[in-house]
Amino acid sequence: MLRLLLLCACLGALEAAAVEVHETSKSTGGNSSPISLLLENSKANGIQMFIGNVAVGTPPQVMSAVFDTQHALSYFPSIKCEDPGCKMRKRYDSSISSTYKEDGTPFTLPGQNISGFLSTDSLHVAGNTVASQTFGEGTSDNNTFDQMTRNDGTLGLGFGNDTLLTMVNQGLIPEQVFGLWLGRDPQGGELSLGAVNKDLYSGEMTWANIVNSAASWTVMADSIALDGHPEAALCPDGCSVIMASTTPYFMVSLERAKAISDILGGNSGCQTRPASTSWTAHTLSGLPTMQIKIGGRMMEMTPQQYTFVLTFGGQQLCASGFFGLPALTDQWLFGTLFMQQFYTAYDVENGRVGFADSV
Repeated sequence: MLRLLLLCACLGALEAAAVEVHETSKSTGGNSSPISLLLENSKANGIQMFIGNVAVGTPPQVMSAVFDTQHALSYFPSIKCEDPGCKMRKRYDSSISSTYKEDGTPFTLPGQNISGFLSTDSLHVAGNTVASQTFGEGTSDNNTFDQMTRNDGTLGLGFGNDTLLTMVNQGLIPEQVFGLWLGRDPQGGELSLGAVNKDLYSGEMTWANIVNSAASWTVMADSIALDGHPEAALCPDGCSVIMASTTPYFMVSLERAKAISDILGGNSGCQTRPASTSWTAHTLSGLPTMQIKIGGRMMEMTPQQYTFVLTFGGQQLCASGFFGLPALTDQWLFGTLFMQQFYTAYDVENGRVGFADSV
C-alpha cells in the first residue's frame, strides 16, 4: 500500500537537505523534566519525513528515526538482516552492546513487509537513557517504499506504546504526554516528550477524546468540508480521524477522493492522486478553503497548505495532498500536511489528542 503511494505521488525526486540534527533537553525543575528532540525536515526520492537521531545499546549505536503516531512498536534493522532494506541502513548489533537482553518473540509490522524478533536494550533520546526498552529487531525488510526513505528505524509512539510509561517509571519525564511540532518548509520540527511545548503554538489547546485505542490516536471529526461545496459530503455525519505522522497526505476513501478531485480538478486547480497531470501553482488561489471541525474547534487550511507546490523546468506546478485508499471507508488519515499547520499533543493517561495553531 505504501509503495502505491510513492508510485502515484507525482511529487518527483526532491533533493535531500543535508541538515545536521541537533538534540536539546529542557529543564523545568522537579524530579524530571520534559525532553525535546529537534527533527530534520527530510526530502528524498519524492518523500517528505521528519527525522531525528536516537541511539540503541551500550555503547550507543546512533540511528536516525521517524516518530510514528500510528504504531506502538519501535523498530530498528538488525545486523543479522541481509535484505536490501536493511543493508542500506545503519543496523543494530546486539553483540557489541553490554546492556542487551535477549527476548526473541517474533514480530511483524502490519502491511509493511518487515519482520524479525523483539530485543531489549538501552534507548538513548536527546542525552537521556531509557534502560531495558523492548523494540523490534528487524531481520527481514522487503518493503520497497521503506527502501526509498532516509531513516534507519522507527520510534513507535502509537497509543499503547510502552516507551513513555518506561520513561515515566524511570523518572526521565513527568507524565505520559508528548507534543509534535512540524515546521513549515523548509523548517524542521520538535518532538517534546513528557509535556507539550507552549512556545510552539498559540491560543488554547483543544482536546478530543480518542474513540478507538486499537486504531491508535483516533478521534472523531464533527465535520470536514471544502468551503462552498456541500455536494462533496466529505464527512456528513462525523468521521474518525487517525493521526499519521509518517505520511504527508490526507488519506481518504476512494469515493471521497473522487469527490475532492472533481472539485479541485474541475476548478482548474490541483488534481487529487492518482493524477495524470499537475496544474500550475498560480491557480491555487481559486481553490476552496478546507474546514476541519474537531472537538468543537474549527481549523482551516488554505489551498497552499493542503497541496504541494513543486518546480519542474522552471515552472511551478501543484499536486493535491489528498490520496484515496480502498481500505478506508469513513476513516481519514491526517498526515504531516495537517501537522505543519497545527501543533498536535498526545495524552496517554487521559486518552486524548490536542490541537492548537502552530507558530
